[in-house]
Amino acid sequence: MLTHQHPSRDHRAVSAPKGQRKPVARAVHHSTRRPSAPVYEPARLIDPTHVRRSQTPNRASAAFGQNDPDYAELDESIRTQKGNTVPILVRMLTVKEKGEGACRYELIAGERRLRACRAHGLPVLATVVKNIDPVQQLVLTMTENTGRCSLRPFELGRQVIHAMKITGKSQNEIAAILGHDKGQISKAAGIAKLPSAVVAAFTSPRDIRYTDLPKIQQALERASDRVVKAAQKLKKAKLQFTVDEVVERLTAAAKLPANTPTAQQPKSCIVPALYVAGNLIANTRLDKSGLLEVSMKVPLSEKDQVKLLDRIQRFVARTLLQESGVNGALTT
Repeated sequence: MLTHQHPSRDHRAVSAPKGQRKPVARAVHHSTRRPSAPVYEPARLIDPTHVRRSQTPNRASAAFGQNDPDYAELDESIRTQKGNTVPILVRMLTVKEKGEGACRYELIAGERRLRACRAHGLPVLATVVKNIDPVQQLVLTMTENTGRCSLRPFELGRQVIHAMKITGKSQNEIAAILGHDKGQISKAAGIAKLPSAVVAAFTSPRDIRYTDLPKIQQALERASDRVVKAAQKLKKAKLQFTVDEVVERLTAAAKLPANTPTAQQPKSCIVPALYVAGNLIANTRLDKSGLLEVSMKVPLSEKDQVKLLDRIQRFVARTLLQESGVNGALTT
């Protein structure tokens, strides 16, 4: 089992504990012993532009935007306090790794703090970790991430798959290293392995939940081609669908009769159904002539029905009839 030592979660203890350097000397005489523990230097301010990203897959891009409440709060805190109070973790690059670039360090943990400092032109408080090998660095990155703002299932899954490739360890062994439930690690890896088209159908891969995986996997096992095509249509629609709406459309695509003759199948519409707050309000299809048909079941008062039909009439008249040069009145 891989182990590592690092400061407490708030990173206030940024210097190595007493006696931590001793294994280094012993390792010279006993090459068969385990690698010595990483050594943590006192935190210091460094130029954030001199730090390159970690090679380990990290959070999805949506985690670093102002639309993410956690990042927005962190960004504002760093802006008002003129810097980060919790050090990021980095390692010094070797001469070969540096090359001719400006980077002197590689990030181990703390990408959100690094990005926020860089965005505001502030130096970043960092702890340089020495005497750390690639496997130890990978484990430290993953444990630091899971110990702070939790990774979403897709993000954790990417890291698990990367860790398996680097270390050659199984999912269960990675789960033991991270102190995670084996079932959770398996589901996270399953989400990360979903077809790219299916992942892209969601507003963000961070939206995919553990509970969504069984439904999507069953749909893919039943009719992967139809599910992937449905996912591509959702992406093409460029609309903001809820997670439930996306899952519903993907699973619905797998339930279509597999042996129905093509001539009898209704032509597919870009948006096959309309949902509000996760509730189905309308089904859509294209008839044999390619014209849109909408079937709605909504509990509306007579007054609201008139408003809805009036808006439909105005939209059709303005958008469709004017484009085709058709003149005339619509009836409802």
